[in-house]
Amino acid sequence: MAARSGMEHLITIVRSWANAGTAEYDDDAIQGVLDRHRADFRFQPLMARPYAVVNDERYQDFYYPQRYVEGTASGTIAWRVQDSTGAAIDTANYTVNYDAQHIYFTNDQAGSARYLTGRAYDVHRATAEVWRMKAADAAERFDVKTDNHDLKRSQLYDMYMKQAERFERQAPARVVTMVRSDAQF
Repeated sequence: MAARSGMEHLITIVRSWANAGTAEYDDDAIQGVLDRHRADFRFQPLMARPYAVVNDERYQDFYYPQRYVEGTASGTIAWRVQDSTGAAIDTANYTVNYDAQHIYFTNDQAGSARYLTGRAYDVHRATAEVWRMKAADAAERFDVKTDNHDLKRSQLYDMYMKQAERFERQAPARVVTMVRSDAQF
């Protein structure tokens, strides 16, 4: 099974941050880690930033708050821009800059509300998990001492775990919603 096309940029980020080559973990493995750190969102309002054009305002620039999202190439199950009725807007009508969290519409949207349904990923926690996977592999290695050589392979485990902790600290805070079960509404 090949990784979803819309995941390429996220897989590249995790690979880079975790120093994980394709010989260690293929794209499917990295995608699997990312999927464990996924949050689906539905009908997220897009923020319009109008700009003036000769006594008129144009609505072509829209922004979304999620930082790391699955791309349009994965299809409408993973990425869908919608109008206020919920109808999908074809990807041919806009371009996306994932790094800037920006959607640029080809035509003026006339101040109409636009929404995004998709999947966001916690790449920091995913990267931390890959570092822990690498640490688990390194845990099986042993130190070697011969003549004038002293190879401390156990240092790899320590370094990998420190990297995992570092990326875990960089991850956004998790939000927990608590509901009272004793209250009647």
